[in-house]
Amino acid sequence: MPPHLPDTQIFHSEHSALKQAPTLLSQRWSVPKDSPGKAKKTLALMDRAPPNETKYAVQLFMGGNTDSLKEAVEQLQPYQPEVIDINCGCPVPKVTKTGAGSAMMRQPKLITEVVRIITEETDIPVSVKFRTGWDAQSENFLEFAQAALMEAQVL
Repeated sequence: MPPHLPDTQIFHSEHSALKQAPTLLSQRWSVPKDSPGKAKKTLALMDRAPPNETKYAVQLFMGGNTDSLKEAVEQLQPYQPEVIDINCGCPVPKVTKTGAGSAMMRQPKLITEVVRIITEETDIPVSVKFRTGWDAQSENFLEFAQAALMEAQVL
């Protein structure tokens, strides 16, 4: 593999027809009034890298509410991702302390609402990444998957 290509491009060109976008969008990012510079940098990362980056997914990280989710989905529409992935799997403490990542598994009803909002706002397919549970003592993957599918139109 050519050493001068970013890992994401190498992965895309050598192994997959779908590349994960190199950015994570959060609900806070979707309100550029809070931090216009940061929002601009995130938007720049959303641009596809020619010539081989033809398909990619965008991953949403969100905390315990859906206040600006519609706006976030609206803002990523022009980038035409093939998939919107909701990240409910990250166990990193700085992420989970905000209610994001795998902390969302503590609230299965929240993922139902998140999927409902996204699928009402766009026809882009949605996936949900999650773990077997919040921790080893609270494995709720089946309940969580069912909650995610409650508002989904499964293909």
